[in-house]
Amino acid sequence: MQSQRAAYYNAITSVLKENKVKFEENKTKVKEVLTSEMKEQVMSIVVAGFKARTIALKDTPANQAKLSDDAKMREYAKSTLHNWLLKDIRLNGGVEHKIKNPGSRAGQGDKFVKNFQALQAQFSPDSEQYALLQTKIDTRKQEVATEKAKKTQREVDLSLIPEDLKKQLGL
Repeated sequence: MQSQRAAYYNAITSVLKENKVKFEENKTKVKEVLTSEMKEQVMSIVVAGFKARTIALKDTPANQAKLSDDAKMREYAKSTLHNWLLKDIRLNGGVEHKIKNPGSRAGQGDKFVKNFQALQAQFSPDSEQYALLQTKIDTRKQEVATEKAKKTQREVDLSLIPEDLKKQLGL
């Protein structure tokens, strides 16, 4: 079983070769040379691989639903194709992908935020209640982002930092 990354790379390079499109790993921006028809070919190859279980796909209820519904499977294949065209440096011209709005999803999985957003939807956007709830949502999103940042902080061994730098940094 091959990884999704390998499967997409192989399918894309195969379709490019079949269509006689020049491809240089880490140099060609495939997104710019891949036509709609070629994308369809890639998606067909990948969908067949998912259905044949030759491409890795976690065994979850959501993925089982995708496998049993061709429309959902094609939509998944389309979105993951877009993802790999952006993120795989072999396919994007050797450019490291940078997220445009880091942290923009902060709080999206938080029950508090979801609940307040559902409550907020019951009010008019120009009402005081809506504004109050938006303030609470924004505050909670900031808390979630702060909690996440604290979890990702690494320990610093101050004994490895030169004394003059410690003084400059106020440590």
